[in-house]
Order: sequence, then structure tokens, then C-alpha cells
Amino acid sequence: MENHETKLIELSAIGLSFDNSRQRINKNTIDNLKASILKLGLLQPLVVSHNANGGYTLIAGFTRHRALQELNQQHVQVTIIEGDDLTKLECHIAENANREDLSFVSTVHAIRRIATETGGDYAEVAQRLGFSKKVMEDRIALTKCDAIVLDALDKQEIKVGHAVLLSSFTNDLQKTTLEKIIAESWTVEHLRERANKARIKLAAGKFDKEGCRNCSHNSDYAAQNELFGETIPTGHCSNTVCFREKQTQWLDQRYALLAEEHGVVLKITTMDSQGINGVTPDKLGQPQYNACQACPNNVTIVDDRLGSVSVGDVRTQMCNNVPCFQQNIKDYAQASSSPLPPAQTNTESKVVKNVSKTAEATTISATLGKKQIEDAEAMLSSYALNTFPVDEHLVLSVAYLTIGTLCGHNLGSMSVLNALNNNSDSDTMKSLSEMLNTFLNKSVSNTSTHLNSPRVILQKLLHNHGNHKQNILHAWTPSALANYPTRQVIFLCEEAGFAKNYDQCHGEGAFNKLQKGNKSNLLEAIATHTQFSWLAYAPSAYRAHFNQK
Repeated sequence: MENHETKLIELSAIGLSFDNSRQRINKNTIDNLKASILKLGLLQPLVVSHNANGGYTLIAGFTRHRALQELNQQHVQVTIIEGDDLTKLECHIAENANREDLSFVSTVHAIRRIATETGGDYAEVAQRLGFSKKVMEDRIALTKCDAIVLDALDKQEIKVGHAVLLSSFTNDLQKTTLEKIIAESWTVEHLRERANKARIKLAAGKFDKEGCRNCSHNSDYAAQNELFGETIPTGHCSNTVCFREKQTQWLDQRYALLAEEHGVVLKITTMDSQGINGVTPDKLGQPQYNACQACPNNVTIVDDRLGSVSVGDVRTQMCNNVPCFQQNIKDYAQASSSPLPPAQTNTESKVVKNVSKTAEATTISATLGKKQIEDAEAMLSSYALNTFPVDEHLVLSVAYLTIGTLCGHNLGSMSVLNALNNNSDSDTMKSLSEMLNTFLNKSVSNTSTHLNSPRVILQKLLHNHGNHKQNILHAWTPSALANYPTRQVIFLCEEAGFAKNYDQCHGEGAFNKLQKGNKSNLLEAIATHTQFSWLAYAPSAYRAHFNQK
């Protein structure tokens, strides 16, 4: 953290409101640390951030902070970090985990929170926290543990190996097995042996159980051969390793299908429930609800508890962007409660109508995913290239914008002006046009959006060329739907009127039949159905992306 400020501050100015309090502190650790501080001083500064009260919030170093308090220290060296809550949490976890100064419970909850806000990408979580692959795999396994198991781990009543093995059990089985581990002092190896002999209800298996019919680990095997030879097994499986492997494989396949249809899919055992909110029109208003349909923060949650009868069940329309969600609720509530004009307070119908119009007048928040943003930028650049030619007026406009951007003012540079004075207008215009054509055509391959990039300059030019909002609208093409999940493609088709037009051309229910097929067939139908024009439509998130610039 060499880029952050380090300074000496008063110890009393540091608050503990962040997620930094350990549930338990070992007294010997505190005493040893106090002795070290008295002898050598504080070797590692505390990590803090500014808070709204003008003081500081402790991010990492809770044990060191406690030792300094007991030593009655007045001042302490700190490293001050800045950033959003997610950045601070990442620092908190990385700092404390590396020093083994953070409880397993806190670590698991923090990983859930970060994973929820990063769309369930655990590779990114591991990279952010600096965890090795093995450490991350163990922590992910621990997210499936019942709270009582994590508590026992924090108390050092069991080892990490115990908890990792217990994570694959149902919650009830975790609790009963934990009691035996503690009471009978089971080793990790003994638990592994017992786990291999455990029994799981076959009814909980969502995978194809045809192969279980004649399996010796199936408790119904003998009875089935005599009485129910054509019935799929409904008893217990004693081969838990095989059961977990098949259930995991089935869940992975379902997870991939759900991701294709819905976009971001989070697993219920590895998410922070406080960071998830249900997306409904009554909370957000219909216009904002519609905009949320194409937002990558509108996620789906899947039950990934392998031994649960509800494994694979999903919950859709869930938002994992807490600040945006809360702001939209606030905006809609304020708009809905706006005072009505006197002339419209006579009848209930007019009141409802007015509230609806007021709510629709609020600013609609919508966002695009990474790939969708790339498509949006590319489409508008291509449209700008094809909309107007590179002529003298355009060259002068680009020169004005480029010089103003590069130099920070609008006067231009003397070297450029001298070059223009020494050349004939026709030669200068020819050279500039050739260079400018080359430069602007790079907008297709150059994905940069810095201030003097081809894409940004094209967008600035397009902003002053005709109707800006109409240009943005006309630039969008349905080919961009390839990077939307199936659920969003269907919604956008219905919103644009394509679904209705498709039914009119192919018969009632044609689009409903089409949307039940695979995504590739749906996209092909959209591309080949020329009876519908998309010129008057573009997703709200796409339009907002450019209109907010």
C-alpha cells in the first residue's frame, strides 16, 4: 500500500465500526504483542480510512489496536486508505487473513459479500484478496458450513479439515456429526472414513438415477429386484462420494444453462443475503423495473446445497447493487409522494394518473454489462463513420476537439498553426483528411475510450451532428442481443414490439414457441425477420450509457 498516506494520529480518533472486531482474542497473543511493542515499538502500522465524523475507522489491525489500548498509548502510526466499502473490505480481509488475525466466520462472511458484489466470480475474489487456489477452495467450501460449524472452528474445537468435510453435508447432518466430532475427538481422517459410509436420501438427487437402479449402494436394490423392477430408486445411497460427484455435475450443467438464460447466477450458499434485493414494480416503479430487466446487476440465485431437496431451485429478479437499488427506491418513493396540482385532487382516478406520470418522470437508472458496453461503443462508432463523410468541416472540427483535449484549452499550438500556414489549403486538407480517416477508422479495433481516442472523438462529433438522441437510437442493431442472456433477449423483444409483430407474421403464439427453443434459433429468427424495423428502438441501458456522457 505504498501509494497510501502514512501518518501519526491519536489512538482515540480511531473507531471500530467496520467489520474488524474478532469474536475472540487470545490473551497470550495480546500479552506477547504488548511485550513486543514495548521492546521494539509497533512494527506494522494500523490500516484505517477516513469516516464521516472527521475521524478514522479501523480496517486492519484489531489485535494491535487492543494491545496499544491496554498499553495506554496516545498516538499510533497508521496507513490511510481511500476507496469504496468493497475496496476497504478487500484490504481488511487480505491484511488480517495474511496475519491470521481474522476469524473464519468473518472471513467467510466477507468472501460471500465480495463474491455477491462481483457477480460470483471467485477467481476475481481470490485475485483481489491475494489468496492461493488452495486457500480459496477451502474458504469457498466453508461458505456451505452451518453457523454452528464455523463457530466451533473459531473456538478451535475442530480443524479446517473437519469443516471442509462437513460442508458437503446437509445442515442437520452437520450439527449431529459435529457433536460426535467434539465429544469423541474424531480426527479429520476418521471423519473422512465415516463420511464415506454416510447415507443420503436418493430422493435428493436431481441427476439421472437410472444407473442407481442396480447399484449395491442403493438400500432399495434387493427389494426392487423382486418387487419394483421398473421403478427408479427412492431409498438411500451409502456411496456419498459418488452421490456428491453426480449431484455436482448435474448442478454445474444447470448452472451453465441458467447463466446462458439469465446472465449472472449466484449460488445461495456463497452469497451475502444482505446484498440481495427483490426487483419488483411496486418498489421501483414500472419504468425503472423495465430498465432493470437488461441490467447485469439483475441476478438469479440458485440453490447449490447438494443434499437439499430444493437443490437447483432458482429465484429470479434479484438485484445485487445495493446503492443503486436503494437510490431507485428513494427516487420512486419521492416521485410518488409529490404533491398534486389542485385541479387534479378531485377524483381518485386523476390522483392515480398523476402519481403514475410523476413516477415516470424520475431519472431511470440502467446499466450495461462489459461486453454489452463494448458492443454499444462499436455500434455508435460505426454509425458515426457511415453517417457523415470526412470533409473540410469535419477535419476542422476534429482539429479543434483534438487540440483542445491535448493542450487543455482551445487556442491550438503554434507548431500546428505554422504547418498550416506553410502549406496550401488543398495540400493541408488532403493530408489531414488522409490522416483523419486512418485515425477514425481505428475506432473499430481500438477499444480505448480515453479523451483523445477515436471512439470518443467520433461520439463528440456525432453529438453535434443532427439529433443526438436519434443518432444513438439508430446506431443500435439487434445483433447486440447475442451478448444478452436469453431472459433479457425475450424481454427486449417484447418491449420493442418484435414479439407482437412476429406473431402477426407467423401466427398467434409463434414467438412464444420460438422463445422456448434455444438461444441461437431465437437470434437467427430476429436477424432474418425483416418485416420488423428496429430503428425506433434501443434498450434503455444502452441509451442511458451514451446520454449520461
